[in-house]
Amino acid sequence: MAPQKRLKIIIFDGSFKTTPFINRLAKGLAVHHDVYILGFNEKISHQLKNVPYVPLGSNQNVVRFIMTSLGYAVKQPSVFFPTLIHLFKGNRQELQQQHLRMALDKIQPDIIHLQWPSVMPWFEEELMLQNIPVVLSQRGFHINVRPFVDQDNFDYLKIWYPKLAGFHSVSKAIAANGDKIWKGPGKVDKVVYTGLPLQEFPFSETYIRSEPLQLLSVGRTHWVKGYNYVLQSCRILKDKNIPFHYTIIGGAGDEELQFLIADLGLEECVSLVGRLPQEKVFSRLREASLLL
Repeated sequence: MAPQKRLKIIIFDGSFKTTPFINRLAKGLAVHHDVYILGFNEKISHQLKNVPYVPLGSNQNVVRFIMTSLGYAVKQPSVFFPTLIHLFKGNRQELQQQHLRMALDKIQPDIIHLQWPSVMPWFEEELMLQNIPVVLSQRGFHINVRPFVDQDNFDYLKIWYPKLAGFHSVSKAIAANGDKIWKGPGKVDKVVYTGLPLQEFPFSETYIRSEPLQLLSVGRTHWVKGYNYVLQSCRILKDKNIPFHYTIIGGAGDEELQFLIADLGLEECVSLVGRLPQEKVFSRLREASLLL
């Protein structure tokens, strides 16, 4: 069997502060391919090994943005004076687009993987020329909600979706919503569920039964996630005198959930916790795997 070609893959979500599921994607691909992460927001909380991070101009630090711009200009003298003019006029977006073009020319990627529909405008040139396959991940609010409440967004996606080489959907339901935007002959849409590193969780046939029963959810408190149904189920547990405590990580400050918790009389049984670092979330999940 011929050896697998090592591809150059760009993963783009607009920042270096990629989410845990994007990091797992990059880490897995980097085993057999060359993976690059490009971004404008350049703060890195957890840098992946063997994955180059290519800055396109900081959105947080003016000095760093200027230094990045001058660095690109020095490497390509033909843009040096235009770069100075853009800096003088404060044309940040034009410079970031220029940096992106130069980074693509240097990397010569085989595939560009966009993580959100909102970053598609940065790659309209590639989508028009069709010289580099561009694939898109479909997940969450950007597919389930925004196109169907924002007509301009729906119209934009309907124009550009046919130019994408393929789609990755995190669920069959999201793939179906993507088809409502555009579904054409030969459309490539692979459903790959967002997984957890289950090998890191010490599941066992023997466990300690906790008192009270500990329930845990992790995620954005968007209505589509159905937290209202979970809370109504918690009310049933309380009515049956089953001791429990339910923690929602990522729920702090959500007024609708606070109101529903109070309305159902669950103030003592439910905790809304703010966002936690990935390591602390995994720690909570590991605890939950041992205590039922």
